Amino acid sequence: SRIIDFGDPANNASNGNRPGYAPGFGARVGAKIRPLNGLEISASGAYTSDHFSTYDNLPGNKINSRFLSDARVSYDFGPATFSISVENLFDKFYLTDIDSVFSSASVGRPRTVSAAFRVKF
Repeated sequence: SRIIDFGDPANNASNGNRPGYAPGFGARVGAKIRPLNGLEISASGAYTSDHFSTYDNLPGNKINSRFLSDARVSYDFGPATFSISVENLFDKFYLTDIDSVFSSASVGRPRTVSAAFRVKF
């Protein structure tokens, strides 16, 4: 995506730029296996190409590309299921927002582990 006409003559320099938070490419792939009755193992990965956090595409507001991986293991006990999930499996450091004007940035979530127990009745 590109800005065709920003609509503000004072900001015509943004024409032809990518909109903020609009990566040129993104993809997600995943796999799931059930090696034993009741056991399920899954993993996925998501790629996001580099992009800018603002419409003016200032070099200081460029967010680098990243590939994040997640994993999940669950076991079904009939009416109950227990699962453990990990987001950002390899604890990759990444930025989600950069503002070079105010010298600030937001950091993406670190590795996050969660567990769940679900009962059907």
